[in-house]
Amino acid sequence: MSSRGRLLVAGLALLANLGFYLPSVPDTGPAGPVGIDTVYHVGVFALTVWAFGRLLAPAARFPIGWVVLAAAVHAVLIEVLQGALLPHRSADPGDVLADLVGIALGVLAWAADRRISRRASRASAADPGRPRADAVCTRPADR
Repeated sequence: MSSRGRLLVAGLALLANLGFYLPSVPDTGPAGPVGIDTVYHVGVFALTVWAFGRLLAPAARFPIGWVVLAAAVHAVLIEVLQGALLPHRSADPGDVLADLVGIALGVLAWAADRRISRRASRASAADPGRPRADAVCTRPADR
């Protein structure tokens, strides 16, 4: 994925995080055994950690642990702010747990993504005629 693509996905993740700060949310009721709110928390945090891991930690220059730490602090901060400042929202420890599950899934997705990229890089290094996995095609016919 190009740097522009990484920025776009990270921007979408930030936009999805804004939903946690809305003054109120529509009551959608439970979606099966787990409420849609829980699914949203897990999905948004998984996307956020994966996206920012791709953006900030594509190599060993920026440890993924800082992304995880920032996401965990954000998870707690959301619930504190919802309980203290948003009258139609409430702090829910279950949401923090869902956020932590999302963080773990995001780290797993980031690690799998890195492993796939490394394999592709090694394969292209072994065969110099083969294009890199993240190479952008520049032939006019392929645009």
